[in-house]
Amino acid sequence: MTKLQVNVSTEFASFAESLVDARKKVLATNPDAAHPRSANQLIPIGLVGYANFLGVDVPEPIRTEAVDILSRKPGPQKKKPLLSHDLFDSLPGTWLSNVAIATGCALVTVGDDSLSLAGCYGPDSAARTAFAANWGVIVEAKKTSTDPDHPGLPGLRFIPPGASLAPKEAPATLAPMTLSDVGTWISEDSIFTRATIILPDGRAVPFATPISEQSFLIPQAVEPRVDSVADDASEAFKIAHGNAVKEARRQAVMQSIASAQIEAYELGWTMRRDVRKGKPGILFVPPKVKLTYEIAHGQTVPVSQ
Repeated sequence: MTKLQVNVSTEFASFAESLVDARKKVLATNPDAAHPRSANQLIPIGLVGYANFLGVDVPEPIRTEAVDILSRKPGPQKKKPLLSHDLFDSLPGTWLSNVAIATGCALVTVGDDSLSLAGCYGPDSAARTAFAANWGVIVEAKKTSTDPDHPGLPGLRFIPPGASLAPKEAPATLAPMTLSDVGTWISEDSIFTRATIILPDGRAVPFATPISEQSFLIPQAVEPRVDSVADDASEAFKIAHGNAVKEARRQAVMQSIASAQIEAYELGWTMRRDVRKGKPGILFVPPKVKLTYEIAHGQTVPVSQ
């Protein structure tokens, strides 16, 4: 049996339910008419009919809503659209609506400053309280809808003592990072002079024991053994001997770097050759740092570490 939205007897509820069937029979000749499913849907129409009996003028939106209720489907109705609020307020201070102020227990908080509006039940009394505490007050209607014609919600903006009235400036854009800003660079010449330890925070320190599990060692390169060249050797032999010495030194450096690369790779580091101030060296890049390679002019590809 249909349950009405008012407390009635069983007999009255049965009578109301019979009206549903009676209305369906009256509208049987009009298939497009809205047929009520319960007596609850007849209540708005009944109120409009009673208003007509009293001679009260019923606005057209009220009549339309009463008819629309008859065609509603059971279950949850369509929700109202959500209002769009601007959470990134660039203006100084804090805004409170007149509704919040009218509660008589509002509290304004701006950083470390706070102002109690207890006992203030309107914008006038709230403004007097703020002025007495050396706070600034500006009347402001805050937009709570994307509708450009929306007048906004009335309220007050409270500005703490000493605060600037100018809007907050956007933070300065940081300059793009370069290779010199990341990682640890070790010159190839230094590898011949000492052994170096790279700590987890990227610092390069001289070799010392013990070494932590998250650090890795760049061993000192072994200086190649060089035989002396006779004074009467030909110039071509002397040039070839010099080139052989350079190649031997390069191979010694590569062996040291290869040994360090194995340990660094296991810890998530990567490396790349980098020339700085004309000196060749190796840049060790920490874990989770992304670099890019330029494959063509203006075209770069990311290199995930």
